[in-house]
Amino acid sequence: MAIISYRPELESPAREGALGVAYDSSTGTLMNTLTLEPGVNRGISDAVWAKVRENSAIKALIKIKAIKEIAVTGDADPEEVVEASPDVQEVRGLPVEDALTVIESSVDEAFLEGLRGADPRATVQKKIVARLAALREGRA
Repeated sequence: MAIISYRPELESPAREGALGVAYDSSTGTLMNTLTLEPGVNRGISDAVWAKVRENSAIKALIKIKAIKEIAVTGDADPEEVVEASPDVQEVRGLPVEDALTVIESSVDEAFLEGLRGADPRATVQKKIVARLAALREGRA
């Protein structure tokens, strides 16, 4: 399953809400839609993400770093199961650079507090404290 960060504030003009992308479901003429919420989106099937990332608008958002692929696991599940906040244990298993990207993209204070108590890495702890301060001061 893929973990995708979506930061609409990096678009020009900045977007404030979710982003919906239609993609071919490979079942004839039926189209499916993937919705990316601002922040971290997890549980996206790699097969679905492979189709969505071919969209020219998505390619442009990846280029300007409004969308970042944090992790793509190589699953074979064709179904889409999107969850807005990542699991604390899932983030603890990510390399530090990817964990920092998840933290930077997160708007979920409860998740950040949970991660703060669960991830012992000093760099991660500093980023969590800074992100929580930014969210609480309205600088997110």
